[in-house]
Amino acid sequence: MEQERSRALGFFERGFNCAESVLMAAEAELALVPGSLGPAGSLFGAGIVRTGSVCGALTGALMAMGMAAGPRDVRDRQGYQRLMSRGKELLDSFRAEFGHLACAELTGLDPAVDFEAFVRDRERRERCRRFVDFVGRRLAEFLENQGC
Repeated sequence: MEQERSRALGFFERGFNCAESVLMAAEAELALVPGSLGPAGSLFGAGIVRTGSVCGALTGALMAMGMAAGPRDVRDRQGYQRLMSRGKELLDSFRAEFGHLACAELTGLDPAVDFEAFVRDRERRERCRRFVDFVGRRLAEFLENQGC
């Protein structure tokens, strides 16, 4: 579990956005080629295409959870419901810890209004580190427990 958290934070600190960082940290656990999943998160940073919407760490984790445990058969309604429940648990625990799911509300800055100020703000970056850390640890637990 610690290793996944460290990886997510490591990618974030190297300049990857929150979604990319969480996805790249999940690649090893999912036995994917390094760099194969992270780019899927490119448009999810700063709250989905820089709109301040849902936190990219969350969207990245939800994508990774789907990769790991999403039903491979459309008729697997129970598997789908189990995965949906686990995804909702992640969102609920995040909201309980931080108060919101939206990037703009979490950071106090709206990337849609002034993205350059969003990027430069050190306090925002520290908050985002906490979000990536929190989500990275939860995702690692999910992956270690083989999903659902």
